[in-house]
Order: sequence, then C-alpha cells, then structure tokens
Amino acid sequence: MEKKYAKIYSTLLRRIHKGTYAAGTMMPTERELTEEFDVTRNTVRRAIDELINGGYLYRKPSSGAFVCEQPVARSLQRLSVQNDKELNKRYEKITTRVVDCHIFSQADAHKEILGLKSNARVYHLRRIQYGDGKPIVYESIYLPCDYFTKLAKDELEEPLEKIVKAHAKFGCAKRHTRIIVEAKASTKQLSSYLELAIGQPLLRMKMTVMANKIPYYYYTATYPGTEYDFLVE
Repeated sequence: MEKKYAKIYSTLLRRIHKGTYAAGTMMPTERELTEEFDVTRNTVRRAIDELINGGYLYRKPSSGAFVCEQPVARSLQRLSVQNDKELNKRYEKITTRVVDCHIFSQADAHKEILGLKSNARVYHLRRIQYGDGKPIVYESIYLPCDYFTKLAKDELEEPLEKIVKAHAKFGCAKRHTRIIVEAKASTKQLSSYLELAIGQPLLRMKMTVMANKIPYYYYTATYPGTEYDFLVE
C-alpha cells in the first residue's frame, strides 16, 4: 500500500508539472492540504519536504512553500549568459550589475591556477547577471594584465566573449576550456548576491581558458542549484 505522504507527494508533483501551481506561486498552506487529504500535518509536511529536497519547491521563512522555476538546460561550453539562446527564451530582459573591478598584484591562489608570478597584475571583475530582475548568476573573472589590454569602465557589462575578443593579446581561435563543477551551500555573501537563503544549494563552475597549453584567464560562475541542468556537448 502506498504511504499517505507519498500519495500526497505524487499528487502535488502532478499539479506542479501540469501548471496547476505555477512557478513562483505559493503552495496551499499545510492546514489547507491537511483538510484536503484528510491526514495529519506531519504527513503533509513530509510530502512538502520531499518536494523541496527534489528541487520542486522552496521555503520562504514566515511565508510558506513556493514553486520553483523548472530548470533551464545550458551547455557547459557557453560562458556568456547574455548570448545564451535558452536563457533569452526564458527571460525578456537580461541585465548586468558590476559589483567591483580592480587590479590586484599581491599573491593569490588564482595566480597559481594561471601559472603567474606572485607580483603579476590581474584584473578581477565581479558582477551579477539578472533575468527580468531576478539574479541568474554571480561571476568572478580573472584577466591577467600580461595577456589583456586595458579594460574600459563602459565595457564591464559586456558578454565575456566580447571582452576577451576586444582585449586579448593572444590568438583566440584555438581556445579550449577546462571546467570543474562543484556543489556548494550558499554563504552569507553569495546569498545576498543571488537573493537566496543561507545554506541553499549552489552550483559553481570553475573554468580555466587555455590556448596552446597556456592558461590565459580564469572564471567562476555561481548559479542557484535548482535553476539549471547543465549539458556536456
């Protein structure tokens, strides 16, 4: 016999897939679901928790459970959010906010990744990209001054490929990207950038872009963990 919470889980999941509960909307309260299914609140809560664990719902403190957006399929080979066809189908407007851009020259772990000397100068660009006002991704980009010409302030919101094409001192035709994907829990800072609760799952892509076996720049992109499916093409 199917357990009561599992039956409620299946019913609610079908409603989510059919659009009965639209993405971004609040689910019925535990009390309402308790009355509808004639079960205890603990049974309803377990079904809701299973849906949250599966990435179908998320909980807002003091509010309730809300329906997640369905994941967008993205290629791991696409660096730019602005030029991503799937994201442009989903969002009417994609915008960028620059958090900070500066040159640093002190020793840093990212210089080891790029094989640079400890006193090498590196542009560090941090920015957040939004889809219809909702944070999509937090980006941290490292461009060594030895390999890139001076960046202009009005270029910092441009797609990364465009920045690289305009400023790279090396040939871009035969680049390849080494990608590491890791799962993380959202920290206080990342939660503020991506407007998430602390501890929510994140997916971080760490990319080293190389040409002729030389690492030329390094880039990390941090996404809400339930928003995307990434494809290897």
